[in-house]
Amino acid sequence: MEFLTLLRIFLHGNPLKPKNKQLSKDEKQVNQIISSIRIKVEHSIAGIKKFNCLSHIFRNKKGQDDQFINIICGLWNYHLRLNR
Repeated sequence: MEFLTLLRIFLHGNPLKPKNKQLSKDEKQVNQIISSIRIKVEHSIAGIKKFNCLSHIFRNKKGQDDQFINIICGLWNYHLRLNR
């Protein structure tokens, strides 16, 4: 499939199965691609949430919150590389 078609489907949602009908092979392939991307994103967000940096108010100097989240993301990526 074309990249722009995949991007459009990803932004507008994946095709739903109509009642009493089956999805075409292309639609099934698109659903599989979207779900594989979605699960990686959801696992990354869950890993960052384990550090509790997104669930509390960050009370420090202005502008350091991005740096803090970048450090947490780096730690999560390091954790993923160790557990391969």
